[in-house]
Parts: sequence; structure tokens; C-alpha cells
Amino acid sequence: MGPRFKHYNYDQDAMVVINYQEQLQPGTFEYAVHYLIAHKLDLSVFHPKHAFRCAFPSSVGFLDNA
Repeated sequence: MGPRFKHYNYDQDAMVVINYQEQLQPGTFEYAVHYLIAHKLDLSVFHPKHAFRCAFPSSVGFLDNA
């Protein structure tokens, strides 16, 4: 009689903990891209001047006098 293994279910989910900071090793392409984006690029164009107004349009009413 051979070993009785439980059949594997390939349809199951698995949670894997990933620390992205540990994945960025100096000298890799990924590290270089991260460094350029985090330290060299001016990303202010993506920050709205009035983030609160963008989240709540003036049609709400209480921002008309702000």
C-alpha cells in the first residue's frame, strides 16, 4: 500500500506577505526606478491645488463660501 496524500486544490486562495521595501535591493533596475520616482521626479503636477474641493464639488453647497 502506497502513501495516501491529500489531493491538492489549485482553486484555493493564498495570502502571501510581501514587504516591498525589502524587495528593492540596491543595484537592481527596480531600485533605480523607485529612486528616480521618489527622489528626482517632480510629481506636483499630480497633486490637485485644492484637494478638498476636488473631493467635494461645489454642488454640495457648503463650499460656496469657502
